[in-house]
Amino acid sequence: NGLRRNRHLKRRLLACADHFNRAPKKGLAYMQEIKLLPDPLESKAVARFLKFAPTLDKEVVGEYLGDHKDFNVSTLTEYADIFDFKGVSLDRALRSFLDGFKLPGEAQKISRILEVFAARYYTGNPEAVADADSAYVLSYSIIMLNTDQHNPQVKRKMTLEQFVRNNRGTNGGKDWPRETLEHIFAGIVNDEIKLTDDAAPTLTASRWADMMRASSGDNGRMLTTPDAEEASVYDADLFGIVWSPTIAAVSVVFDHTQDESVLKEALDGFLGIARIAGHHRLTDVMDHLLATLCKFAAPARLHGGGGGGGG
Repeated sequence: NGLRRNRHLKRRLLACADHFNRAPKKGLAYMQEIKLLPDPLESKAVARFLKFAPTLDKEVVGEYLGDHKDFNVSTLTEYADIFDFKGVSLDRALRSFLDGFKLPGEAQKISRILEVFAARYYTGNPEAVADADSAYVLSYSIIMLNTDQHNPQVKRKMTLEQFVRNNRGTNGGKDWPRETLEHIFAGIVNDEIKLTDDAAPTLTASRWADMMRASSGDNGRMLTTPDAEEASVYDADLFGIVWSPTIAAVSVVFDHTQDESVLKEALDGFLGIARIAGHHRLTDVMDHLLATLCKFAAPARLHGGGGGGGG
């Protein structure tokens, strides 16, 4: 029963996110209780939850990923491994990586997070950077530049030349290509990396679709779109959503038209609703439909009340 399980999972994810936002340790234990996470707990499963679950508090996620405990560090590594940075510039990769959580305020936690990011970036781009340490240094420099450029309390902003000078000899003992630093500088100046946006994202339709696509692999817990045969199982559920507004819409047409062909189409619409309701044994729909048709057949309408559909 794919769609029902999918809908149930969606509700559970929202509840799990709420538990995690209030108390991460208890939230993870709750997810183990309802079998959404394995027991014993696996860092890879937790990382996927932190990456794809809706309405998580970004600040809470950042604090969890930056924690020094071994399991948290392992989860941070698994979280970084979800990303594919191959062929992506370092500043764009960093921007993407930081989109799902808020960097903690503690310097050691920031350093720990950037170290894991840098290692992952170097794995995908060994030709673009000398080593992971070089990627780490430039990543930290980007964070400092971002704060410098977009913090209103900083009055004297860093210039391009100062940024280039600060990063001399930091690419494995060599200089970074100037065009690389110019590109990074312009990107940060014109488009801030939002490091203090702790608003939890809402579960929009597009976000849910993104989650479904991202989690549809071998290790995902989401279900793919059902085929036509499986989807037919949910006809009754879908019909339960649309029958009332459909009857109302057809009634308006039937009551106001003088066109015989349109009247026939409206009657066919009523008949179609009745057939579907009968097939699924939805007696409440049949009762509502009969009551609607009786209004059109009332004597007052037969003697001139109402529109052309009264006959």
